[in-house]
Amino acid sequence: MSVEKPLLTRRSKIILAALMIVAVLAGYLGYLYRSARSVSVEGISIEEIRVSGVKVHMRVGLKLFNPAIQGLEADRIKYKVYLENIYIGSGETGPVNLKPRGLTNVSLPLNSSVITLGLKVLPVLASAISRGEIRVKVTGTIKLKIRVMGLELRGPELPYLISETVKLTG
Repeated sequence: MSVEKPLLTRRSKIILAALMIVAVLAGYLGYLYRSARSVSVEGISIEEIRVSGVKVHMRVGLKLFNPAIQGLEADRIKYKVYLENIYIGSGETGPVNLKPRGLTNVSLPLNSSVITLGLKVLPVLASAISRGEIRVKVTGTIKLKIRVMGLELRGPELPYLISETVKLTG
């Protein structure tokens, strides 16, 4: 009487299961990375322009779209802002959580002075306010984080450029 040996030993089954788990995790990580690369800037707004004496305070709004089924975190958003093709200033935000499959509004603060900007910016702002609209351009990068099973991995750094004519209200 011969004893049949099992096709897969216990050790082989464990190794096969581990390889399948690694393959699934690698696929999921690839999906998250591709999703992170497809984050985009979908809109821009002027939330506030305030001139007080020689100080100029602005807040520019960006609408970021995350197409992934999972929320993502933008670790850092760098930006440069131009009004009517005049450089206004630059900055960087801290971490921002991006909603899954939706838009997230991000406020970008800018503080400057008329002296720094030069006197040519005042007539441009006055003209834009009287027209009720202004051409805004924002360029920069979005640095994303990817998290899987409690591990934080370095995500892509995405360049962006958006330029729109924005209505001024209030």
